[in-house]
Amino acid sequence: MSYVVTPSEKARAKCNPHPVGVGQADGHGGFNLILKNIFGFPIPYLEFLVFTGVLLATFLMEASLWLLLLLGTLYLLTDFISRKKEGRIFFSGFEWFYLALPFFLLAACGFQWLPFLNAILYFRWIFVLMLLPPILYLFPGVNTWLFLLIFGGLALAIFGHAQHFIGWHPSQVEYPIAYSHFSFDGYAISGFFESPLTFGLVLTSILSFISTRLLYELKQEGHTNFLYLVMTIIVAAACFFTYDLRIWCLTVLAFLIPCFFASKKYFIVGVIGLLGFFYLSFWLIEPFRNVFLFLQKNFETLQLQMHTIHSQWFEIISNHLWLGEQKFHLNLLTEHFSSSDTQENIMENSYLLLLKQVGVIGFVLFIAFFLRALMLNLRLLKDIPNTHTWHKVLVLGTLCMQVNMHLAALFFPIFHYNHILFFFVSLLSILIYFDDAYGKGIVPDDACL
Repeated sequence: MSYVVTPSEKARAKCNPHPVGVGQADGHGGFNLILKNIFGFPIPYLEFLVFTGVLLATFLMEASLWLLLLLGTLYLLTDFISRKKEGRIFFSGFEWFYLALPFFLLAACGFQWLPFLNAILYFRWIFVLMLLPPILYLFPGVNTWLFLLIFGGLALAIFGHAQHFIGWHPSQVEYPIAYSHFSFDGYAISGFFESPLTFGLVLTSILSFISTRLLYELKQEGHTNFLYLVMTIIVAAACFFTYDLRIWCLTVLAFLIPCFFASKKYFIVGVIGLLGFFYLSFWLIEPFRNVFLFLQKNFETLQLQMHTIHSQWFEIISNHLWLGEQKFHLNLLTEHFSSSDTQENIMENSYLLLLKQVGVIGFVLFIAFFLRALMLNLRLLKDIPNTHTWHKVLVLGTLCMQVNMHLAALFFPIFHYNHILFFFVSLLSILIYFDDAYGKGIVPDDACL
């Protein structure tokens, strides 16, 4: 009797201590088996490229993601017509959103297909949320991607430190910091991205994973790995060199939020320690004080510009209260949602921008979606046992990213920022996959999935 192993079975066998779904050759069918190997072989490599793209470039991340979804969908369709099925249908709890959003956009566009197509492409991340979880079920390996984000983020931070002094950027774009208080020429670091803001938003998310691992290890074992402490300091310092008060605040929260969930004692100590560190640095280190005051003044200037923009938006909102103006600036495979975005002129309230675009009805729909994502995150944090440390790290780190994302939305159009949105939706897809697995009680350890 002959047996075969499909690409999905190979991927699942690496994440499970016993063989998964191995069956007889005639159960797959010769032609279907060939198709599965064609469609399935590149998928693990594309998953690797997606999370590598998170650290390097939006083009790499989004292009790899769409190719992954295409091949994964073809694999799922081939599996559906096979006699021996590997995949299965499970419900994410977001089905209402998958139905409501397209219907709302179609109605808001007056049932005109071209404006509707433009709106759907603008919110194209919804397809990632629909298709990625069942692909993750067939091709698991979450821990590998988490390690890639953590150690790749460390490498990105180290590169950022070098960039701060030499100012080199792949696109030859430099962001000089004009402070006479430095005895050297400094640059606001942006990694491989177009803007230091994107660099800072990605790195603060990765910092939340590192600090979560640091604190959980300290809580469970009474001591922590020196490596994670050094990594936390290196990544936090790289966030500091973005020279943006918004990123500085998110950096602090990326440490305090894991402290709050790990231990209230750690949270109190963390708050007191950070306040003391800031107070002493402000009064004892003159370059830090001058930089902070300069950034505060720049922040206030941007706030005044933001209020001017918002006053214009309020008039548009009043004229299109319920359905919004339905104007979307479509950019594919790029970092920003608008080609005019730069670090210097971005300060907009993302909630008001969303209200302007989709009106009160669409705004309520998106807020309900974000609340559902937050509740899923909190429930998983409660359901996952403490023995599954790495899964806890991923879930709590994602929760930190959600909180930071919503706070950043007060002063930054983050809901319309392609790179951050696709990163968030990819992590949310992992949570949906986790929710299905833990709901069925089939997770023996945190090396699975």
